[in-house]
Amino acid sequence: MIADEFPLVREALADKVNAAEDLISCGRADAAAGVISAIEELRPDALVLSLHLPGAGGFELIRKIRLAHPDLPMLVLATRSDSAQAAQALRAGAKGYISKRRDAETIIEAIRHILTGKLWVNKDFMPNLLDRYFGKKLTHANIRDLLTRRQLQIFEMIGKGVTTREIAARLFISQRTVESHRDHIKVKLKVDDVFKLHQMAFEWVQEDASPQP
Repeated sequence: MIADEFPLVREALADKVNAAEDLISCGRADAAAGVISAIEELRPDALVLSLHLPGAGGFELIRKIRLAHPDLPMLVLATRSDSAQAAQALRAGAKGYISKRRDAETIIEAIRHILTGKLWVNKDFMPNLLDRYFGKKLTHANIRDLLTRRQLQIFEMIGKGVTTREIAARLFISQRTVESHRDHIKVKLKVDDVFKLHQMAFEWVQEDASPQP
């Protein structure tokens, strides 16, 4: 299945897919709102997904698809080759990341690659990508990459010393939901206990508030 905001891109890529002996384009989507429903209806073996679909596109859409369809491999089509963006796409749940500027044959090769369960990224920024994706030290930037918007809100409030009850009241959610978000944050940041989480959140807030050089 192909999801891209540009009709020419969708049609051209679908033609190339259908011309391959081992692949077929089962459907297309042009906006984020229709992607998940189309997946439910068509049950594709792989999804080629633009990073800039109208509506709730981008990394949040990748996460939603991953939650709903954990076994569906996704190849992200991006307007530029960027190792930081590629790492963020992979962390969100994509199996591959490729620039729209690459030739159609390379994109077809990438589709075949993710169908085998392997990752696909541009080789020219592989070293930098490995640092960003597998790096041991969590930086200010990649904490933003790892957490969802809601998790970042809660993480920031934790760093400012806001209690669980106050967080729930401010965000109009239950305390149990706050605790659930907190547990997911701990897993993503590989933090063992609440004290360490509070310490990390405090340091993160202080760094965020510091004047930039």
